[in-house]
Amino acid sequence: MSGFLGTNYFTNSFAAGIPDWGGIEAVARFDSADTSEMTRDQVTADNQDKWTLSWWFKRASTGAGPNMFTGNKATEGHNADHIFFHTGDDTLRWEAQDYNGNLGTDNPNTSYSVYHNSGYTSTTTWYHAVLQYDSTQGTSSNRIKWFVDGSEVTKSTRYSGYPGQNRSSPMNAGVVSSEAYKTHVGHQGPYSNNFNGRLAEIIFIDGTIYAPTQFARDNGGTWTAKNPDVDNLTFGANGHYLRFLENDNLGRDYSGNDNDFTVSNMGTDHQETSNLPPTDSS
Repeated sequence: MSGFLGTNYFTNSFAAGIPDWGGIEAVARFDSADTSEMTRDQVTADNQDKWTLSWWFKRASTGAGPNMFTGNKATEGHNADHIFFHTGDDTLRWEAQDYNGNLGTDNPNTSYSVYHNSGYTSTTTWYHAVLQYDSTQGTSSNRIKWFVDGSEVTKSTRYSGYPGQNRSSPMNAGVVSSEAYKTHVGHQGPYSNNFNGRLAEIIFIDGTIYAPTQFARDNGGTWTAKNPDVDNLTFGANGHYLRFLENDNLGRDYSGNDNDFTVSNMGTDHQETSNLPPTDSS
């Protein structure tokens, strides 16, 4: 067998550690009907107040409020950050709940929401999204920044709007006061709200804000994935990098942290190696 899944690929690349980046070579398919998801227990973060999330998405259906990412207290879902599409208008949203003094916040029983003004209803288009979370910022509108295909988007808010200054994020919490936190991909933990579509090249950075150009670039008018240069990324202790290269180990972390995900209801057929996001293999 030859090609990207061939024996030589695994022998030569995996034996050396993190495989060389040759473009986006595989994506993961999430089925809401099958409740496909990935989960991992977070480790203690370098900085609970600051993170960057970069990923590619392609929806298979619209409506129904599909959730792509959640970070929440393992024992319940009220202390949580959620990244999802709104059921009514398909806007891409970050929403959060802080109940009962989540992570020592001074604002318990508070909900926040920052979202795009435009909906994403295409089921044929790959998009690249970057969410920057930095609650250390003095200006509230700088605490959440959304980018799609390299451009910062116009935002709206509801509930209490932007997170409070120095709000610690359940997306990057680890273990706080003996309470464990989890990250969910493709599922709104612990509720029954699952993503239906494809996700690719998921990179989570603990403690550092990176621009979208760290992960992709404009290539002749097409926003294109590029080599993120793992050696020069500061992932932080809680960071991870999902490439979906192994169909029998889709949850493997390629950041070097070994922050692997546990896969549920996702067989080897949930890896796809065609119909990929636009990519620059250089």
